[in-house]
Order: sequence, then structure tokens, then C-alpha cells
Amino acid sequence: MSSPASILVLGAGELGLAMLRALAAKARYSNLKLTVALRPSTASLPPSDPKVSPIHELPDISILQCDLAASSQAELTAAFKPFDVVIGCTGYDSNSSTGGQGLQTKISNAVLDTGTVGLYIPWQFGVDYDTIGRGSAQDSFDEQLDVRDLLRDSKKRGVKTDWIIVSTGIFTSFLFQPWFGVVTKNSENAEWTVRPLGKWDDRVTVTGPDDIGRVSAEIVLAALGGQEGLRNEVVFIASDTVSYKKLADVVEEVTGGVVKRGDEISLEQAEEELRQDPTNVVKKYRVIWVDGRGVNWPMEKTYNARKNMSMEGIETWARRNLNV
Repeated sequence: MSSPASILVLGAGELGLAMLRALAAKARYSNLKLTVALRPSTASLPPSDPKVSPIHELPDISILQCDLAASSQAELTAAFKPFDVVIGCTGYDSNSSTGGQGLQTKISNAVLDTGTVGLYIPWQFGVDYDTIGRGSAQDSFDEQLDVRDLLRDSKKRGVKTDWIIVSTGIFTSFLFQPWFGVVTKNSENAEWTVRPLGKWDDRVTVTGPDDIGRVSAEIVLAALGGQEGLRNEVVFIASDTVSYKKLADVVEEVTGGVVKRGDEISLEQAEEELRQDPTNVVKKYRVIWVDGRGVNWPMEKTYNARKNMSMEGIETWARRNLNV
């Protein structure tokens, strides 16, 4: 790259910060110019404010004041035009303060309309939406498929922007969140319980934000360097893919106690729980994972495995977090 590649990261939440850190670590010797898009109310905070201090601690990060939700598609197109690469790290949940139904479609259309952005990595850092398909229990997934259709069709319309979708599985930490109901700890007797979403031999793919940032940065640099097979493709990555049986064994070993194995959850049971509480977002997600389609892939299929990149597996994560 003779001139700096100008990269815009949309959002600076948990994943956005991880992405910025990974790119910043490569910026100087890889000739990158980094900018992060923040809402004006966030961008105007003093550098010492905890919400923005991690950004200001990184070298040479510019800030673009941009309200993605409030801006029109045309306004976003104008804001994105100066950049070579746009990476979406905003999230997509319709209940999110930074998300909202239709946001990812609007962002994607705005990127494609620029005529200048050469590479777009949309917010698709999750499961294999193609395999899950439309009309799933988690209705917000349909917009992810809308974005995929839009990107795939764009080449037929002669759009210059290339794209890469990075599929990551669930965030590693989510698997251990009490609200997800897989790994829980009784506050009274400190007893750990692991309950599978589906059967004990079912597998789940997880990736931590730091790993997503590191691998995505490598993918971006490889794509900018002209590596074949990366543009206009879905790229799978993973920190780990494990069975629920293995997960329970890891929790037991790490905590040093006996871990209770909870009952398996059938698809019929998960669907009935959702019917009783149809707006419950967690129960929508649980149906997806109990169903099991599109939520796991073998490690050997991943980009990071092919490149021999070290990742933080379930056991390492558990040792770092469960006994603190």
C-alpha cells in the first residue's frame, strides 16, 4: 500500500475497542489510518471520561462524530466517502440503544452508495445466518440475511465495494452469563451448574472480542494485500468449539468442585417457553442454540486455524474469569 489505507470503525463498545486496539497495533508498520465513529454526545466527552478514555489512550485514532441511528442514509454515505475500509461494530439487536431494526441495512446501503469504500466488513460477528435461515425464533436475524442478500446482489449491479463477512459464533463470555442459563453459580452454596442448550454432545462455537479484533485485523490486511479468496466471502473464525459435556468438565476442573449437570433442553421445551413469553429476547436466542443449526463449526474450518493463530479457548477463559 503506497498511501495509508483509511479505516473507519463504527462504534467503540466491547468489540469496537478490541478492533481498534488490534488495528492500532498494526497501524504504523502496515500503513493504516484509523478513525472511529462515535455519537456526538459520546465524542464530546472529556478524554478522561471512562467511556472514551480507552480510545484516547490509543495512538493516532481520529474521531468522526456521527449518529448512525439518527442520520439519514444519504448523510451516512457522505460521512463514509473519505474511507477505504468500513468495519461495523455497532451490534444489531432491535432492543439496543445503538442498534434498532433496519440500522444495519441502512448502514450497508450507505457504504455501497459511496462508490469509494473499497472494503466493507458489516456487523455479522455472530452465527451462521445462512444455515439458520429466515423465519427463525430470533426475528432480528432476518435483517442479517437482508444485509447478506444486499451485499451478494451488489456485485450484479456493478457496485465497486467488496465485502467480507466474519462469522464468530457467540461471544465467549455470553456462554457464562447467568441470564443465558448454561453456566450458573448458586450464590448461597457456591455450587456450579452446567445445563446444555440441547444435548450434552451438541457443540457451540465461541470467540472472544479480543480474538475477533486480532483475527479481523489480519483478515483486513490480507484483503488489502490482495490475498485471493477473502473478498466477497464469508470467513469463519473461532476461539473454540466445544460440546456442553466438555464445557461442564472444564468448569469442574477450573473451579475445583463438583459441577451439577442439569437436564437437557429439548427443542419442543425451548419453543414452548418462548410461546409463553414471546417477546423475551433471551428465550429467542435459546431456541436458536437448542435447535443447533448454524451455531457451531469445526476449528479446522476457521481462518485462524489455517493461519496457526493462537486463540483463547474455553479453558483459558474460564481460568482467567471464574475464580476471580
